[in-house]
Amino acid sequence: MENLAVRGEDDLNKDELDYLDVLTDLVEAFDAAHYPAPDEGTPSERLKALLEESGTSTAELGRLLGNSGLASQILLGRRELSKSHIRILSRHFKLDASYFL
Repeated sequence: MENLAVRGEDDLNKDELDYLDVLTDLVEAFDAAHYPAPDEGTPSERLKALLEESGTSTAELGRLLGNSGLASQILLGRRELSKSHIRILSRHFKLDASYFL
C-alpha cells in the first residue's frame, strides 16, 4: 500500500488506483474496529464502554489496576487515570495510550 501511495495518483494506472482504494478501505475498517476514536466521551466513559464491550467487571478492573476501590472511583469520574493505569489499560485492551487521555 505504501509503495502505491507514495507514487501518487497521477502515476498509477486504473488497476493500481482501484487496488489502492480497496486497501485503503480495508485499513480504515480495521482501524475502526480495533482502534476506537479517542474523542468519544471522557476517559472514564470510554473505559466504561470498553469494560462493557469486553465483559469485564468493575472487580476485574480493580484486580487489573491493583485496587478495586480505585476502579470504582475512576468509573464514577471521581479519580483520573494515572500514567501507570493508562499503561496497564492500553496493554490489556491493546489500544494506544492516547485513547485514555
